[in-house]
Amino acid sequence: MHTSDWHLGQVLHEQPRDYEHQVFLDWLQTVLETEKIDALLVAGDVFDGPNPTAQSQQLFYRFLATAKMRLPGLDIVILGGNHDSAARLDAPHPVLSAFGVHVVGGLLRTEDGSLNFERCLITLHGSDGSPAAYLAAIPYLRPGDLPLCQGDEDPGQKLAQSIESIYRPICEEALRRAGGDHPAIAAGHLYLTGCRISELSERKIQNGYLAALPVEVFCAELSYVALGHLHLGQAVSEKIYYSGSPLPLSFAETDYCHRVLSVEFEGPELVEVRPIPVPRPVLMLRIPEDGSHAPEQVLEELRQLETLEGRDPCAPTRPYLDVRVRLEGPRPTLREEISRELSDKWPRLLKISPDYGHRETASSVSAGRRLDELNPEEIFRSCYSRKYASADTILDEPSDHLMQAFRLLWEEQERGGAR
Repeated sequence: MHTSDWHLGQVLHEQPRDYEHQVFLDWLQTVLETEKIDALLVAGDVFDGPNPTAQSQQLFYRFLATAKMRLPGLDIVILGGNHDSAARLDAPHPVLSAFGVHVVGGLLRTEDGSLNFERCLITLHGSDGSPAAYLAAIPYLRPGDLPLCQGDEDPGQKLAQSIESIYRPICEEALRRAGGDHPAIAAGHLYLTGCRISELSERKIQNGYLAALPVEVFCAELSYVALGHLHLGQAVSEKIYYSGSPLPLSFAETDYCHRVLSVEFEGPELVEVRPIPVPRPVLMLRIPEDGSHAPEQVLEELRQLETLEGRDPCAPTRPYLDVRVRLEGPRPTLREEISRELSDKWPRLLKISPDYGHRETASSVSAGRRLDELNPEEIFRSCYSRKYASADTILDEPSDHLMQAFRLLWEEQERGGAR
């Protein structure tokens, strides 16, 4: 079973999502049993941040305990993602590994600086307990994990070379151990070329560069490559897949199916990759669905929504609502007007998305949006534009080199926060 990007502990516009994650984990437990799964992989971003809440950690460890009690032979592999703290994930590894739960939070090296192959190479077992597959499990690679590459290549090529220098030997060792009789599988948390992304919820920060990596970082002989990082589940090739996030992590992610992948092998051959849709315990609504409308039209649409009709207003299943409004100018009473129309309605308001009808530039990207709705890159671009847009010799947008430097600094800041 290939999954990724659980983002336990996520808060969506000030709304905690612990209920939804609990429903997902309960559902996943049932699917593992009914599908007779031998191994479960979580390809990074277990938690939504490096300092997960006590509640989200309880959800995670309770799931692991329940899964192992109900399916003692199940192998579980957890990779660290860019949102996770590698050290926090790795800390309980000595205990969890004794129960068949393998955690690879960060890239580990031996005392002489070489890769710790034993932590990254994991034997997966079949229902009879015998070795059935060999997994090269590689967590999200941070700048400090990568060797320096010399030469005149552009930064993107150097990044790909550095990452390939880590993936290649681990994957080759998995292939050697598989010996042509068993599947050799790779798992990672990264961004490959030719993929679609969810713009509003995925940070496009990859070790300091906004760059997708070529599929050639993986050995072509691998039976399957299980990836995390992109929330939109998709096939990169006939053997390389993103499972996607099990839940929509923003309103921009509501229009496509969220799923987990059941992956079946016969000997070393990939037989089937079957998506299993994840049910949504809480609906996410956008009013209107087809973009933004004038305030009067939007208010009329809100009046047509389902009413509470005696239902519990504190019920965790109340739908989330994003109201999209086209404005010609400031309307200070807008939130009050919308809240009044929703006072007796079943959906609960999480977000108001104003559209001022002009072309969005770096200087206007934050217009009408709260600070917690912006990602760090948007804030940086907006600040740069406000400071330099009036100068004749400075462009409205920061240069590529400046953005690369910003992303590298932000990556280092997140890494420091995780420590």
